[in-house]
Formats: sequence, C-alpha cells, structure tokens
Amino acid sequence: MKSFIHIIPTLHSGGGENLLALTCEIVEANHHIICLSKPGLISIRLLKSGAIIYYPFLLGFDNFKILLLLLKGFFNGRYVCQGWMYYGDLIAVLIQLLSVGRIKGRFFLLTNAFNNEISFGSRISRNICSFLSKIIKLKIFAISKTCLNSHISLGYDKNKFQLLFPPIEPKIKKNFEEIMKIKRERRKESKILKIIMAARFDPVKNHKLALKLFDYFNGEFILDLYGNGMNYGNLELKTLINKTLVNSNGDNLRLKGEVSDLLSKFVDYDYILLTSTQEGLPITIIEASQNALIPIASNVGDTINAASGYGFFFENNIFQDLVEKFKKAKLILDKDSYKNNNSKYYKISKSIYEESNSKWKLNQYLEIFMS
Repeated sequence: MKSFIHIIPTLHSGGGENLLALTCEIVEANHHIICLSKPGLISIRLLKSGAIIYYPFLLGFDNFKILLLLLKGFFNGRYVCQGWMYYGDLIAVLIQLLSVGRIKGRFFLLTNAFNNEISFGSRISRNICSFLSKIIKLKIFAISKTCLNSHISLGYDKNKFQLLFPPIEPKIKKNFEEIMKIKRERRKESKILKIIMAARFDPVKNHKLALKLFDYFNGEFILDLYGNGMNYGNLELKTLINKTLVNSNGDNLRLKGEVSDLLSKFVDYDYILLTSTQEGLPITIIEASQNALIPIASNVGDTINAASGYGFFFENNIFQDLVEKFKKAKLILDKDSYKNNNSKYYKISKSIYEESNSKWKLNQYLEIFMS
C-alpha cells in the first residue's frame, strides 16, 4: 500500500484542510499528517479516516515519531511527501532534498499566487519553492487554471504542473426536490431572506464588504457567518462590525463560528455569499452548488467555474456592483420561487444542482493523485 506524508500548517475547517480530509477518506493508502500548529476541527475527521497526525510544535514526543517516520520513508524508498499550502510545500521539498530523493516531494497549490494578503513567511516559502521547482525533479498539482497560470507567471516551472480538480460529493444525500421542500417549509414560517457566508476570518475573504452590504440594506436580511474566527470572542472581528454597521443594529447578523456539519446547513439558506479578493477554486461554492444553493460571489479565480456558470457574480471588491447583483438576486426570490417550477429561482437552483453533481468526480482525482 502506498504511503503519504502530508505537511499542512493548520487543521481548521478551510478549503485546503477539508480537501486533505477528503483525500485521506477516498485514497486507499497510509496517511501520515504533520500539522504545524495545534489540533483543529478537521483533526477528528482525519483520525476517523485512519490517518495518523503529528504535532511537532505542540507535542515534544511527536518529533521523535516524525524522525522515525522519515527514516522509515528513507529506507523504504516509496513514500511521497506532499505539501499543502506554502509552508507545507517548502518542508516537502526540503525533505526530498535531505533524503536525496528517497522520499519524493510534491506540491498541491490551492490559491492564486498573487494573493497579497498572505503572511511574509508564506511569501518567502512560496518564492523559495518557485526557485527550487526549476532545479529539482518534482510534481506540482494545481487546483484550478487560475492557480496554475498565476504560479507559472510567478516563476514556477510550467513543465512540472498538472491540474487536479477536487472531487466534491454532497454529504446530506438529498435530491433536488427534497432540498426545495425543506426551503419551502422554512419560507412558510418566515419570508425573510437568509444568506450564508462560510469563510475563515482573513483579510483575503473580505468580510468588510459583506458587512457593508448588510448595513447598506439596513440589516433587512439574515446574514450568518461561519468559519474559523467568526465568533464573538474575536475582538478584531467585533471591531470591524462596530465600525461598519452604521444604518443597522446587527440583530440579523449572526456569528456561527466553525461547525463540523456545514453542508447540512446549506438547505436553510436562499443564497451563499462570497466576497473574497483572491481565490483558486472555492470548494465551498462547489459544495453549495451541489446542494442547490445559488452564489452571490466575486468574480475571482475560478469561482464561476466552481458554480458551473450559475449565480450572481460581481467585479472584485466593487461595492456598487455587488449591490446591483444583490438586488437582482432578491428580485427573483418571491413567495412562489421554491414551488413554482417556472420561476427563475427554481430553474437556476435546479441547473446548478444538476450540473455541479455531474461535474466533480472521484475517479479522475484518484487516478491523478496516485500517479
């Protein structure tokens, strides 16, 4: 059985972390994960998949275990060390160099290379990896065309790249009509528009724009914010909210934080909002699409592709364009939208559900990942 050593900075519930967990669930292999921080929400899911997790900066004894793992990989000669995100990439390629190629290193690039919101350390790691990609033999996976082209522009060796689209499967296992029925029942109880935004607290996710939209419409719709850092204990987020909300009291703004069952929440909303200034291929949009949830999203990276071309897309960080797209989204949502098969909302929901569920498959991912 093949053996993988995965290097990842965190195990919070971000797109890359969820993709790693899915990989460990569907790829039949020995999975060893080295996490450069403390346990996160994804840790439990990884352990259930049978993966072994090491925390070198948290548990001293784990460093000894990692050393034994690397020695085993060196003598075995069949281990693959894969980096997830730039710190992980750098460590993966250094392990290949130090093992004289006995442990194969490779990258899995998940975002736009020109993301200026990443840390200084991540930029240094990215640039070192770009340089090393030209002088050593390794494989580089890119999650989207935007991700691939931007890294080539930055200097990564274009001959080392291969596209590896993520396999996404809806976990709630409900068909389209069942989802519509749930939404219809909710709308009978309350006609208020409900929006979900699922993104960690990070400048690149541009929560300020989402809050500005909420305030512009006087808080007349529900906006639920999910993700790491989206909780009332985050003082930086609290300050941002207090500065941004001028016309509304925030009663309909709800901070939900990290949850382990995010997919099950999608059926309770009318739209999903994405205001990011940078994206590779937003996995949350794919998951939402597979559960008939239409996006209102910034046109960055491969977002439109993630939504199979359906939704309301606005120009990056252009607030007035977001307002106009939001008005159009509101316009097609009336009291009959969920039950009227001829309504525009119903038709878009059905199209995005059907196309997304036929688009992202496991077999191609498995074939390329194991190559």
